[in-house]
Amino acid sequence: MPRGSALSAVVLVLVVSSLFVGCSDGAAPVAAADTKPGKASPKNAPARKKPPRYILRDDHDPNGIGKFYMGREIAMVMGFQGGGAAWLERPEREKEEASSKMIEELKLQPGQVVADIGAGTGILSLMMAENVGNDGKVLAVDVQQEMLDIIAVKLKQRSVKNVQLVKGTVKSPRLKNDSLDLALFVDVYHEFAFPYEMMLEISKAMKVGGRVVLVEFRMEDETVPIKLVHKMTEAQARKELGQPEFRLKWKETIGTLPWQHIIVFERQAEGDEPQQDARSAGHAPFPEIFNTEPAKDKLLSPEESLAKISVPEGFQVSLFAGEPDVQQPIALTTDERGRVWVAENYTYAESSVNFENRLHDRIVILEDTDGDGRFDERTVFWDEAQKLTSVEVGFGGVWALCAPHLLFIPDANRDDVPDGKPVVVLDGFDASAVRHNIVNGLKWGPDGWLYGRHGILATSLVGKPGASASQRVPINCAIWRYHPTRGVFEAVAHGTTNSWGFDYDDHGEMFFINTVIGHLWHVVPGAHYRRMYGADFNPFLYQLIEQTADHFHWDTGESWSDIRKLGVSPTTDKAGGGHAHSGLMIYLGGNWPDEYRNSVFTVNLHGHRLNNDRLERHGAGYVGKHAPDFFKLSAVSRGLNTNAV
Repeated sequence: MPRGSALSAVVLVLVVSSLFVGCSDGAAPVAAADTKPGKASPKNAPARKKPPRYILRDDHDPNGIGKFYMGREIAMVMGFQGGGAAWLERPEREKEEASSKMIEELKLQPGQVVADIGAGTGILSLMMAENVGNDGKVLAVDVQQEMLDIIAVKLKQRSVKNVQLVKGTVKSPRLKNDSLDLALFVDVYHEFAFPYEMMLEISKAMKVGGRVVLVEFRMEDETVPIKLVHKMTEAQARKELGQPEFRLKWKETIGTLPWQHIIVFERQAEGDEPQQDARSAGHAPFPEIFNTEPAKDKLLSPEESLAKISVPEGFQVSLFAGEPDVQQPIALTTDERGRVWVAENYTYAESSVNFENRLHDRIVILEDTDGDGRFDERTVFWDEAQKLTSVEVGFGGVWALCAPHLLFIPDANRDDVPDGKPVVVLDGFDASAVRHNIVNGLKWGPDGWLYGRHGILATSLVGKPGASASQRVPINCAIWRYHPTRGVFEAVAHGTTNSWGFDYDDHGEMFFINTVIGHLWHVVPGAHYRRMYGADFNPFLYQLIEQTADHFHWDTGESWSDIRKLGVSPTTDKAGGGHAHSGLMIYLGGNWPDEYRNSVFTVNLHGHRLNNDRLERHGAGYVGKHAPDFFKLSAVSRGLNTNAV
């Protein structure tokens, strides 16, 4: 498939909601008069909103203020009344923070004008005053008059003349423009109630070439005995100060202190090309995306595609996100905060290329902060991936399938900035011949294991990095699982063709979707199912298990490949639209009518629709019965996945 092909040229993340009165899950009922029954409603969908700079949350760290900025919670101020002065004057401070070493690392020069932002009791202001000499000046800035009064007493006692006291505000240090050679923030930046506004004012106060220095307790080091919200990663600091309007360029990070890092930025000239710090997320810039699809058809906008979706009476479809805010989505999941995590894949290419290694894939977070049903905040979590097919969140980080690897990207404080480089927990997944049957489908099971899928086109030998062949598990077309704390990898069931979706019912029973030889299969641990071709790994099986459904979504009198050449025939259209499926959801919510609960929904790729099967108990297992298609897309739109949100 060409990159940027018509299959994904118009990207929609849709929300299907019920208009039936009495909906639960905390959602207010919507009057049926709000939309025409049975039609999608773009409602003149507005352009993407500018996301709020700050987000307030009730669920937050008890040592934070519940206000979040760029994924980081702002910490409570350790003020004068709360014992802040005593903390700054503690006898062990020099041993723990090596303040004299920190001042030495600044390499201050006589005659410089420097600012101690959040000066507290003035210990650092007095140390800098000695370095800049009588021809220099130290501006001791604080918002608390009590702290400034303490410094004033020290200045008088020591007859220090080159320190000037400045009472700032929560949004401004109240310093003159183009006046500073250096601005020092020691264990204070993370407490700013308005960090964006403060840094904008600091930037104005800096001379060209002046340095902004953050000294923060290292969040990367869990042995540093400081409360979590009072620590910062280098990556987060560079992300926040690397915004183009600040014109601050990262210069170096000094790691000579016991618990803190010294992160140094330099003020750029107004004429310089402003650019975000390329390593603010710890990597090179994201490669430029290019499109190899010939422009033959007029592609619909997200809103135009939305208007062409037909849904059952009583339902409406709304647009959560569309291009250009989300592109080439291959998988998505949600977290406990209701945010959507999207795996964007740019490296899967046309067959002559296979995978385009000049490009990268990325994980993007979309959040609706004001609850209006449309995303308004977009965060790129990680963009160094290749062959990315899946993303899942949990156990202190993010899991990603990037063949040949299953990766764990740590993010213990959930600030949406990786705490370090991805950790390879499994390797051996085929990353070449497997093509579109590539390993995919991360999803937590009700048993706490992480489940995934693998297709028929190649056999992988999977194990921990460094494992020998005898220690690895062979996987072909199969469902597998991995235990996140014990590190155990297992094949759960073998067979079928190429699954791109599974889900669980009310009882924790798993069902997965497939192509060609049958679409719906009930997962029984240890089962061996019919294969599209080839022999099962176990040559001693008595019989292979057939699909759970009692029907097919295509005319089996045709060859499965006819649909590629001839399109959807009338008989295949009547049967359900085609043999290829992607994504599976078993509806377990409380907003839709009861008839849909525990029924199966899957995207039919060729049929441009959402198929619906009813699950019924049958003997020792289940049978899938064909129900009416849930909705249809326009002829130039094609679904990719379906998830319960």
